[in-house]
Amino acid sequence: MFLVPDTAVWKRNALEVYTLTVPDGEERSFCITSLQMHPLGRHTLTRCNSISGDQEWTCIYELPEMGQAPFRSHNGPLQPTHASTEANVGRGFIKEISFSPDGRLVCSPSGFGLRIMTFEPSDSREVLKPKNSVSILEKRTLIGNKDANEHPLPHWKPLGEVRSVYGHNDVVLTAKFSPTHCQLASGCLSGSIAIYQPRF
Repeated sequence: MFLVPDTAVWKRNALEVYTLTVPDGEERSFCITSLQMHPLGRHTLTRCNSISGDQEWTCIYELPEMGQAPFRSHNGPLQPTHASTEANVGRGFIKEISFSPDGRLVCSPSGFGLRIMTFEPSDSREVLKPKNSVSILEKRTLIGNKDANEHPLPHWKPLGEVRSVYGHNDVVLTAKFSPTHCQLASGCLSGSIAIYQPRF
């Protein structure tokens, strides 16, 4: 019988398990419907839905350094550093989000279009300023989300909206950046796709 020392296993694989919270509080039941890792591995981006289907969020969580143990479960929840309450359009469908290749921007489906947002990571990269966009609160009001003001995000920084783009005739379910070009694509429920070349 051949025994492999524990240290040999640690060098090969590591798994850390975290619980997450959403901006409306830990008591709220929710599920993660979309997830993407930051290109540099420092953050994770999630799209979360309440179990009741009445609320959606885009959240960014900063990840701690990976430990040396092959498996660790953490007692405390991983708190979001940035979050945005999303328009609750197209209930029951998964909305796919994405980071840009350099990790500075986030693309998120929003109603019949998409939002390009930014956050200020811990390495103090330059943040793009919003241009020609309607504020998040105004959009919620236009869409008819009556309780948009009832759930502020007191402990998390808001994602800064750079631009909103609306060009579909149905609910957008996916929005992805090109890995090599300054382009992004979105796809909607009716089966059409749109390719954008954003100009900042």
